[in-house]
Amino acid sequence: MNKKLYTCEEHIEIALDEFVDQLTLAPEMEKITSPNEKCFFCQQQARYLLSICEEGESDAHSTDHSR
Repeated sequence: MNKKLYTCEEHIEIALDEFVDQLTLAPEMEKITSPNEKCFFCQQQARYLLSICEEGESDAHSTDHSR
């Protein structure tokens, strides 16, 4: 399961609460500058991308060095 949610400054706390309440996991939070992404809650310009990537799926930010 992958879940992504774009949010503005005003709604970041609500978005974090929703992730934790629904998935019982804390998402990765990335500050973004893309003017094309809109906040899920108010449609203003998003400032953050919250995401959860299911274990075992590739994630550009992680590297596994164990063998």
